[in-house]
Amino acid sequence: MSRIKGIVAVLILAGPAALGIPQERPTEAVDLSGAIRMALARNRDLARSAFGMSINALDVIRAESAFRLDVRPELYLNSEGSRTATGGGLSVSQKLPWGTQASVEGILAGSSGDGSPLRQKVLQVEISQPLFRNFGALVQREPVVQARQNYRAALRTLEMEKSALALRVIESYESILQLGRRVLVEQASADRMEKLVRLTRAKEVLGRTTRVDTLRAELLRGQAQFRLETIRETLSFEQRDFAELLGADPDTVFDLKPTVLLEVNVPPLEESLKMALRNRLDYAQALQDGADAARGIRIAGRKLLPGLNLVARKSWTEGDALVSVATSNDHWAVGLSLDMNVNLKEERAALEQARLYGSSADLATGIVELSIAREVNQQRAAYRRARAALGISERNKDLAASRQKLAQRLFELGRGDQFSVTDAEETFLEAENQWLSARAEASLAGFRLLYVLGTLVETPDDLKPRSASE
Repeated sequence: MSRIKGIVAVLILAGPAALGIPQERPTEAVDLSGAIRMALARNRDLARSAFGMSINALDVIRAESAFRLDVRPELYLNSEGSRTATGGGLSVSQKLPWGTQASVEGILAGSSGDGSPLRQKVLQVEISQPLFRNFGALVQREPVVQARQNYRAALRTLEMEKSALALRVIESYESILQLGRRVLVEQASADRMEKLVRLTRAKEVLGRTTRVDTLRAELLRGQAQFRLETIRETLSFEQRDFAELLGADPDTVFDLKPTVLLEVNVPPLEESLKMALRNRLDYAQALQDGADAARGIRIAGRKLLPGLNLVARKSWTEGDALVSVATSNDHWAVGLSLDMNVNLKEERAALEQARLYGSSADLATGIVELSIAREVNQQRAAYRRARAALGISERNKDLAASRQKLAQRLFELGRGDQFSVTDAEETFLEAENQWLSARAEASLAGFRLLYVLGTLVETPDDLKPRSASE
């Protein structure tokens, strides 16, 4: 007995969940625009993509560091025989966008041993300029340009994920509203079937109907209850998915406010296509890939030129002559170095490869254009079709509702049979569900049209196609 009391005490301390008592899930009120904002701010997959974009931003900083002022301390220690030379100074260098490398180095050196200590100051200036193959910003700044392009591509990917996420939130939102309305419809149908069963049983007792009619009514009541439980379970799963999209706890149930049917002013087909090509980020990325490929062809062509490097050096020395330190008071030098490979098979293959990349990029741009045109045309037709279907389904729903009420009334008055009631109920239920589906589809069709036009979510202008080739 004491053991049972202990188990009961543990269950009570564990809470209602341990006792198998259903708990209410936390509820939060939200409208459609608020749900989209919440998803864009808290969605976990989107946050992970933002980390990837930050990595690309750091790549840009790393690439640009090659053209920043480089300041380094210089220290050395040299021992030769009984004399030890030490020195220290500062080295400053700067690489310019067209390839010029300028450096200034100042050293203060000293030597001790075998006599009086010695002192020396050295200042050296060196300028290096690549010619032909590696001359100019096209070659020298390519790592920076490529890093920036990769960053822009990551930004576009993030913005496209935001737009896709917003559409998923809208679809889930409308699905939950539709399922919630279907629960009410199926609950009302189940209540009417329960009332029909009671009425049919009473008529059977009075001999006004048969046992077959009663069994049919009971079967329809069971089917209505089964549909109701199935829709409730589906609604629960959809609510959990919706909470996950919004970055909330999966057990959170959002109290969704009804939506107003979206009215979209659909421009003519040609204008719609132009709008999509002005806003679609996948098209902007295709244009950027084409520009990158064209730039790669020019760079690969430069690799066929000889690599000539011009170096000029000037140094000034003041003080005593030290071990391993130049003794000339004024020294200058100018030199040329040539880097040229007679066998250019690898460079020619790289150029041909770059040309193939360019042709592939041009073809990909054309494919994206055709895909956008097809999507715009299809979604325009889908929007018009959904709006027309909504009007038809609404009229059918009203007619089916009137028929259902009339059949129910006639049966209650004894002027109709039970089969007419059940047939009218099934027809009304089908018409009601068709209307709910058409209502949701009409709303979604408008948002999907905005999505294919690239205007569902506002995106930065510098990522859009008109600036992709800049």
